[in-house]
Amino acid sequence: MKKMFRFSYVILFLAGLLTACTPTDPQPNIGKYGKGVLVVNEGNFSEKNGSLSFIKENNEVISDIFQTENGVAIGGIIQSVKGYNLSNFSSVADKFAIITNNTDQVIFTEASDLKVVNVLDANGSAKQIENPQAFAALGSKGYVTNWGDIGKAFGANPEGFITEIDLQTRAFIRKIPTSTRPQGIVAINNKLYVANNSTNTISVYNNTGSLTQTIIVASNPDKLLIDSQNKLWVICLPNFGSDKGSLVRINPFTDQTELSIADVPVGSFNSKIALY
Repeated sequence: MKKMFRFSYVILFLAGLLTACTPTDPQPNIGKYGKGVLVVNEGNFSEKNGSLSFIKENNEVISDIFQTENGVAIGGIIQSVKGYNLSNFSSVADKFAIITNNTDQVIFTEASDLKVVNVLDANGSAKQIENPQAFAALGSKGYVTNWGDIGKAFGANPEGFITEIDLQTRAFIRKIPTSTRPQGIVAINNKLYVANNSTNTISVYNNTGSLTQTIIVASNPDKLLIDSQNKLWVICLPNFGSDKGSLVRINPFTDQTELSIADVPVGSFNSKIALY
């Protein structure tokens, strides 16, 4: 869905903690800018003006740090920023994946200073990235959810897919069709969990990218998050005409739904979830 308003959300670096990540994600190095808060300004769709700012510990604000470091603006609408590290033994993220809609790009940067190391785009008619939404790393591969053709995304036969990426080379591998409108994605227990926003399901993929299971949840699953007990939480958006959604908790070791909380006040689109 194309969004016409400007939003901001934050990624906390305080004490080296990236709260936008799950407990299983690598945490970022404090890096060049020290301790503080990375602010993600989503931007206006028509203006393609998403940007990143940084609030230091002393409350000094550094605007457009991506443009400062790279000499160009991010462009597009920033859907998410996710840290990762290819080392299975490191708890420190050394790279970021910045997902931008409208321009259809996955921008890979150093986590320490946001210097760009590679950009994966639609590649013309191949459309290997098309209306991307979220990113997760599993092993040496990255996975990006895409809505596909926006003209079909909200119809009866959406053409959503997941882009599989070699994180060693940051090169495109393949498109995994979903026949849904995939939104949030997380990796835990050597599996991928994908929220199918146009349905009432969560798809489970193994570490080779093969679909292994479908979990039934409430309607319109959107964002996913792992809590400190390694449980998966799903925020489900309201049905049309309502302002009440649901929260669902899944055990990723049994893939069973453990808890469902109905009538949760949430926005109709792009709601965020945070655990503490």
